[in-house]
Amino acid sequence: MQLIIIRMELLKSKMKKEILKQLFTTLFVFLYAFLFSQVDSKNITYSNQQWLQCYNRLKLSEKYTLVSDGSFRWKNELKDYSLALLRTGISYNFYENNSAAIGIASTLSYSADKMSKMELRGWQEFILNQAIARLNISNRIRLEERYFKNIANNEFSSGYNFNYRFRYRFFISIPLNNNIIKERTISVNIGDEIFINFGKEIIYNLFDNNRIIAGLSYQLNKKTSVSLNYTNQFTQTKKVNSFEENDIFWLSLTHNTSFNKKGKEIKS
Repeated sequence: MQLIIIRMELLKSKMKKEILKQLFTTLFVFLYAFLFSQVDSKNITYSNQQWLQCYNRLKLSEKYTLVSDGSFRWKNELKDYSLALLRTGISYNFYENNSAAIGIASTLSYSADKMSKMELRGWQEFILNQAIARLNISNRIRLEERYFKNIANNEFSSGYNFNYRFRYRFFISIPLNNNIIKERTISVNIGDEIFINFGKEIIYNLFDNNRIIAGLSYQLNKKTSVSLNYTNQFTQTKKVNSFEENDIFWLSLTHNTSFNKKGKEIKS
């Protein structure tokens, strides 16, 4: 009897995973169909950007992790400032490598090297990770609540603008010189992320942007990795049928740290 119960529990677990896979696949196909339906007739301007980003994960316990990252972005071959970003939150690991997180972020946008807009956003996300042979697959759903204030002559405008944004990212990492990602492993990265706006103030730009990502990562040691990705970003502006396409080189550093119950760092 006990053996039957164990088998039933294993079957339920497999069924849950299959249902989640189907849901994410359906969502991915639906969002792409929506994306292409929005850009049939378009006016596109082109530019380039360069992003530098640092991610940090501080594991507080078996279940909770403090996550944070900071980014600075340039455009026009590092000649002009584009955006500065700070983000932090708490992640809860609820099943194997699957997690949910909640946090807050702030950005400063630049125009002609002067601050033009500030954003404060709350965010919540759900991440489903799975490994199939050498493929490391990650599905991420994120919801953001975005508050904007324009800046002119170093002064904030009165009032604020607000909208929600939905994000879905599909990302695959494939180790090249090892069967799994460990020290001194080079990996190929392939991914896509779709951004959808919604809210009372959203009229024409329901579609926000789409990022196609491809590049390489190198695992320096158990705690640290570095990535260099090329990203093609396709963005809708506030004008009807007006879009921007950006070629982005994205350099990022990821660092993981763990602490035990006494608050001391756990040695790798």
